[in-house]
Amino acid sequence: MLYKYVFESSLGNLNVKTPKVEKFSDIKITIEKSKDCIHNHSEYPNGLIIDSTQYADKVIWMTNKRIILLSDGTLGFED
Repeated sequence: MLYKYVFESSLGNLNVKTPKVEKFSDIKITIEKSKDCIHNHSEYPNGLIIDSTQYADKVIWMTNKRIILLSDGTLGFED
């Protein structure tokens, strides 16, 4: 199942925790740029997949795991 999330660009930086990732180099990342958007496909060692499409006014995430709000106010993903 895929989950879709839309974030307004006015939110600024999102703090997302991705446990079980020891090094940034462990994440398989593919980036494609066009005149309208930037598409980023990221595969994490813990099985998380995030397809992110960034436009001037919003960011759309398609993920294979549901986003959860953690007690410290950051975002995380279900196991």
